[in-house]
Amino acid sequence: MHLVGASAILDIPVLGRFTLPWVPARRPPEALVLRDAILSGDDDTDLTPLVNACCQARVPFRAELLGDGDLWRATPVVGEKPRWQRNRELLPIANRAGQAYSLDGRDSGTVLNYGEVLGRSFYFKAEGSFARAAVSRGATRCPVDFTVLVTRGGVVVGGVPLLTSAISGDGYLRCLYLDEDIRIFESPKDSPDKWEEAGLIVVQVRDGLFADPLDGEL
Repeated sequence: MHLVGASAILDIPVLGRFTLPWVPARRPPEALVLRDAILSGDDDTDLTPLVNACCQARVPFRAELLGDGDLWRATPVVGEKPRWQRNRELLPIANRAGQAYSLDGRDSGTVLNYGEVLGRSFYFKAEGSFARAAVSRGATRCPVDFTVLVTRGGVVVGGVPLLTSAISGDGYLRCLYLDEDIRIFESPKDSPDKWEEAGLIVVQVRDGLFADPLDGEL
């Protein structure tokens, strides 16, 4: 599996400033293929057209699927490889990386970023909050934009968190697609400390669907 340039994803509506045709509210068949390819670790499947089909479906945005509080594992598909993915690949072991969003209101809540370097023995995490961006207020279908504020971050070593507010800053998130099993996010802007660069598109799959789901608290 390799990352491609952002131009490989075509015709994705982003800010809703123009009228688009109505699309049936159903999960496209490509979403199941995309989910299964990631779960199986299939490196031969080109994920880009599957991601494109899901994004073009403009499915209804269901906030409860975004903010369920569970870990969803991330796979980068488009753009520069993010720092959390490079950390994940430092050692030849099956590390996890992903995010957990929790709602504390209709359109806002908390977010936790999680990325293993040496499994559960040594991993990075960052904590923050998110809220629907003004440009997406009233939007009922994807894409939906969110502002993100990272308040602290650091490493967890042997279960001991070493977090600091020095790792903090503003970010921006665009939800291009989501259903019960997968969600697709874009980073329209560089994240704090450039952990992710603008143009990154990732697919997240619910951690509980993997053969080795995370055991314990994040």
